[in-house]
Amino acid sequence: MLEPRPGDHIAAVRSLLLPARAGNSAEAIGYADRHDPLPDERGTAVTAGRGLLRTLAAATAVAGFVADWNRTHLFNPAWPPHARFHDAMTIALGTALGGTALYLLRDRADDRDVALGAALPALFWASMGAAFTFPGTAGMEVEFPQYVPQVRGVWINERFPAVAMTLAAAGAYALERRGRQAVQPRSAM
Repeated sequence: MLEPRPGDHIAAVRSLLLPARAGNSAEAIGYADRHDPLPDERGTAVTAGRGLLRTLAAATAVAGFVADWNRTHLFNPAWPPHARFHDAMTIALGTALGGTALYLLRDRADDRDVALGAALPALFWASMGAAFTFPGTAGMEVEFPQYVPQVRGVWINERFPAVAMTLAAAGAYALERRGRQAVQPRSAM
């Protein structure tokens, strides 16, 4: 006789409530077991790393509105319409990537969804840093130096959040992986 594994009760309840995916409830239970992470002893698969990743995803989703929905960017009278278009596109992209990451980082998400949920905000922030390598680009200090702090002659511009958020996403993902490995039963490793 097989010993029940953590998470079997969840798959069994799903098989009763949801139509069988493969034709019978036994196969539906097998499907759920393969796609749901194993819960820890508290019945949850959320770790500190996941909480940090969710915070980064939420920040990515709203950062464009906070930073750009003003007269220095989207409503800047000196900007031509096409420049505003690109800023609006960046705001929408950040919102879409952050929102999608929040969905992927939901409770009980599998490892693939968590990895993608970590990667999407990181890609947004890394692309902000990469934008500085294109010809003719500069930080906000060129137009609005009064809004950009300087420390020992170095402008603390968009480069800093780009690097910090990219590294934070990588660090939070590493913490998430370590935390999930700690709560997995030995037989699942």
